[in-house]
Amino acid sequence: HTSLINGRPSADDPSPTLLNFTTARYIRFRFLRIRTLNADLMTLTLKDHRDVDRIVSRRYYYSIKDISVGGMCICYGHAKACPLNTLTKVNTLTEHLQVFTTTTLSHVLMLLKLSCECEHNTCGESCDRCCPGYNQKPWMAGTFLTRHICEKCNCHGKSDECYYNQTVADMKLSLNTRTEYEGGGVCVGCSDNTAGINCQSCVDGFYRPSEVSADDLRPCRPCSCDLTGSISTVCVPDDTQASA
Repeated sequence: HTSLINGRPSADDPSPTLLNFTTARYIRFRFLRIRTLNADLMTLTLKDHRDVDRIVSRRYYYSIKDISVGGMCICYGHAKACPLNTLTKVNTLTEHLQVFTTTTLSHVLMLLKLSCECEHNTCGESCDRCCPGYNQKPWMAGTFLTRHICEKCNCHGKSDECYYNQTVADMKLSLNTRTEYEGGGVCVGCSDNTAGINCQSCVDGFYRPSEVSADDLRPCRPCSCDLTGSISTVCVPDDTQASA
């Protein structure tokens, strides 16, 4: 029995390096130590090399008693199960396998897939990315000790989509759902005339009064600048950008 994990330094809590090392989609066996019924010695025992039986000397023989390959779905630590995909209608197929020809059955079986039941706000066939709206932190593979849950972006209810930006994270410009400047989530497609990394500001021509929260259903109000006393019809989006 050969294990790729047991005995390795991070076996109890696999590191990304070990997870990548043990990830495989296809397995190939290479038989490097060959036996030819001692055909390599025939030239030494026979006086005339023409007496060597080429049929025997050119045949390679292998003896395999048992091969068992154990494994699990590639879900990167973000799923507890990976049943057959319901879209393949497995129950219907297994009840009527006898109606398929061998060729058709082989084709059908190739279409059957195991799909991870993703947790921790992850998505994808292998839970290999964060779900839309959950990119406040970058995606990371889960381990036995750390789940690395994808964190929801704080868009103040004005967007369901966001992406992660490392520069934004380094500069601490993104506000998380705990009102902390931690992470790099950038909201996309802010609604209700809002704008900004967290949809906390307003687009040109609108402003948010100081007493109105960014979580308000319609926080941005149209500017009403009097042309007589204004140098621009564009007002400051919110009080944080106003100058005395």
